[in-house]
Amino acid sequence: MKRPLRLIIWLLSLLLLPVAPTYGQDTLDQLPAVFSTGLSVAATPEEALPGGAAAYIRLNNALTLLENLDAFASTIVPEKALPVELQETFAKPKPLITFLGMQLAGQPVELARFSELTGIALDRPLSLAFYPMPQGFVLSVPIANSTVASGMIQGMLQPSSVTKEQSGDLTYYHITPGNGDMPDDLYLIASEKTAFFCSSTDLLNQLVAAKPEANITSDPIIKEGVTAYEKGDLTIILSPDVLKPQIPAIQQQLETLPAQLFTEIRTGVAEIPVADRMLLDTRLRLEFGVKSLDQLVDYSEAYTIGISRVLLNWLAQLLTNLNGAVVSIDLDAVYQQVTFTLFSKDILPEKMTQPLPLDTLKNALAALPGEKNSLFAIGRQPRDEASPLISAMLTEVEKELAAKALPLEGFNAVKTYLLSQQACPTLESKADWTLRSVIPMSLDTDFSKFATLWAWGKAQTDRLANEPLFHRLLLLPAGVIEPYFKEKSEASAQNSAQKNALYESLLAAKPFASYANSFAVEDAGNGVKKLISNDIFTTRRGIFGYQQHELVNRRIMFVKAAGDAELVYAGAADAAQFDAVMKATYPPTSAAIAKLLERVPSNAAMFGIVRPFRLFPDIVETLAGLEDVAHRELDAFLAASQKIYDESGAEKFEQKLLESGLDIPFAMEGLFVDDEKKLFCTLPGGLHYPRPMVMPLVKDLLADVLAAASTVGGNLSYMTVQAGRVELATVQSTDALALLVKNVTNTFYDKYVNAPDGIQQLQNTFAHPADYQESGTLLLSNPIWKAVEEAEEEIESGNIGAIIEGNEGESELPTGTTDIMQSYATALGSWMVDNNTYPKYSTITPIANVDFSGGAYNGTYYEGSLLDEWGNPIYYLSDAEGSDYVLVSYGENGVPGAGDAEESDDVIYMGGMLIAPPSNEDEDITLSLNNVLFFAIKQNAVDFVKVALDAGADPAAANSDGVYASALAEKLGYSEIVELLKQASAEE
Repeated sequence: MKRPLRLIIWLLSLLLLPVAPTYGQDTLDQLPAVFSTGLSVAATPEEALPGGAAAYIRLNNALTLLENLDAFASTIVPEKALPVELQETFAKPKPLITFLGMQLAGQPVELARFSELTGIALDRPLSLAFYPMPQGFVLSVPIANSTVASGMIQGMLQPSSVTKEQSGDLTYYHITPGNGDMPDDLYLIASEKTAFFCSSTDLLNQLVAAKPEANITSDPIIKEGVTAYEKGDLTIILSPDVLKPQIPAIQQQLETLPAQLFTEIRTGVAEIPVADRMLLDTRLRLEFGVKSLDQLVDYSEAYTIGISRVLLNWLAQLLTNLNGAVVSIDLDAVYQQVTFTLFSKDILPEKMTQPLPLDTLKNALAALPGEKNSLFAIGRQPRDEASPLISAMLTEVEKELAAKALPLEGFNAVKTYLLSQQACPTLESKADWTLRSVIPMSLDTDFSKFATLWAWGKAQTDRLANEPLFHRLLLLPAGVIEPYFKEKSEASAQNSAQKNALYESLLAAKPFASYANSFAVEDAGNGVKKLISNDIFTTRRGIFGYQQHELVNRRIMFVKAAGDAELVYAGAADAAQFDAVMKATYPPTSAAIAKLLERVPSNAAMFGIVRPFRLFPDIVETLAGLEDVAHRELDAFLAASQKIYDESGAEKFEQKLLESGLDIPFAMEGLFVDDEKKLFCTLPGGLHYPRPMVMPLVKDLLADVLAAASTVGGNLSYMTVQAGRVELATVQSTDALALLVKNVTNTFYDKYVNAPDGIQQLQNTFAHPADYQESGTLLLSNPIWKAVEEAEEEIESGNIGAIIEGNEGESELPTGTTDIMQSYATALGSWMVDNNTYPKYSTITPIANVDFSGGAYNGTYYEGSLLDEWGNPIYYLSDAEGSDYVLVSYGENGVPGAGDAEESDDVIYMGGMLIAPPSNEDEDITLSLNNVLFFAIKQNAVDFVKVALDAGADPAAANSDGVYASALAEKLGYSEIVELLKQASAEE
């Protein structure tokens, strides 16, 4: 099937963009004026359509849809912005219907005559059924007058060929549309009342042979969707029944993926260099008790296969139990509703959210302070229970681990922990209903008390630091919230203890931070209780000189009785805020809220109402206030600056301005002086100032909208649950949008576009002749906007990151040698983990002679080069205890120290880091070299002493005990080293 979406557009265009009938086009074949082919008459398209559809779209009543669209258009279309020839039409009732009638008949006609004029029975359903490929689709079009309809369809399809063919006792037409937007082939079969356009002969034959018991409504979801939503404008039904037979094959194919994945992983593991592999194995044994990387892969595979098997079974069962979904769209002049309904055998009312007691809830609303522009209510939810999915996963993973003969100690600890977890209850599972509301922080501000934008910004920052952005309120039945938090605290304590036990069993250590929960109730006075719930995280030790740290996340709520309910405030930690919220004066609740509440069905399990348009007037007033502050600040600054300039002149202006202590306005980008010595400034973007204020004009345009903002707009969402189905709906009130679009646009055209001097007034307000003009002499730049401009230039020029080009003077390290040393150091670290010491060689020994055999690991520790990059030995030296070591390469000349070279080329590695040569010429490595020097002295390693001294070690250095290098050598009786140190000191 090609271009099905274009076919849908064509279907809608039959209704909204009528095309006049066309006959006698010489280049095209003609549809017959009467194209009934003898198909039995069916009252609805569903009676004739064959079963097996995967999706079904039904336009229930095009006349009703047109009426609804017309009603909506009359509220939102600004007629004064339309072309002159349409303004009169849209100024009258039913403008869209009048317009379409004029397109059809050349004059306004009643909606009831549209079927007569188009030949399409617009009061009966149109439908489009999609079948699994390669069958395609069937479009059903109800016919009122086949002669007129034939001309209408002829003009749409512009067929290049029409042939009459036979299917059993019935005839049909094979149409090849000449319109490139249409499918390549269509097959038309019709009764006296309905025309069916099929995309394939296969579907056409099924339609001819369809029996009542095997029609499209044999699918219960399609039948239910058509019946339940026949009053909506458009219904879209999705049925998975035709796809369900493929689920087992897909599941079987997916189950093979983990094994294939781990085959690839094992191949990759086998390619890891031995040294790296050995390091990984060592760390796994040390940190996690896992024998090797191979064993880790086995563990991962067992967990992956076990978990994926359960998830695939769960998903397959979920899809098998899924019966389908329906989307219904219902349009209206004010309320537009979209409903999504999911059908499944897994939807059981007793395991879902219970219906709300709406009467009780509505009566309790009076206790809720505020305008109630944000409401969310939910019925009792089922209590959380142990997940059978987790239990099944654990069982399957255990089977896989046992099959691979893997140790089960760690798994059993995790299993015990997961199965013994106590479910923390939700508040919604403890109450028959809960109602939440939000009161936004008031934007009402006295802007007259602010002289600068900075002062206003600081005030808002201080305000946010002391007052929450939103005051959160909760209303629920009395006697629920205290027991809930007590139970939650007990469950949290039990789960925390089990978590600590898990850590101890797995890691033989407690976690760094322990968790605890506490709950307390205090009397806050005036009938208010203060509830305190603490989540406490306590460390076992401290840092930065502290012995312990504690993080407390504290939730504070204030509770007050409200009849049979309790009002809970969770906006701030201060009871005074709660008291202020309760005593504040609020505008009356909008009638729009009451209208939305009336649309909540009696069996709703939850609903939410939000009306953000209520904030629109506050936002406009805030913008107007900010503009006023900015103008007053700029005017005052210009006046003061002009006085300073007149007194000091240009040369001393900046100095005198600084001495005056004037603050630079935030909104000013630059300060200029013109040829007449008059100061002016520019705003960000190059706008000239002084200039008129904009917001008075904007407020004038919005006057009617601002006056009505408290009574319009809003969105309602709700959910209902029945056996086998859950319905989610959203209802949007568009009267606020309609008012904003139509009223503002019409006012704009009346006052400005169509007024004699209106456009000039707009230009004078929004534009200035000097905008974007580089005129005048710059006296002062605002450093804030200058920095922004410079940053933009850097970004545009691509210079960001230019400073990260590397440090000059970096020495060229013999990377080959350092890489070899690093790899060898990894092997030494692994040996240390397995044997608790490094290999003990207290005399200088080539690494080729270091014995790695034996020990706790029977694998290979090192498989790499035993020579440096110049082919010379790399030497190893440890202390007597095997607690530390040094690696040294004598460099290209193979001689310790500088030898005949001008400077040392030796490479020194100690303490897990490269010491010499330094990575940067500015790097001070003396301290590290001194450590090497003392290490070499203790081992009587004369050559290493030479290496350290030539690399830059201090011969007069002292160790951490205050013992000098020469004194240590004399004490140990190493005379040759003593002489080396004396010689080095003399040279310095």
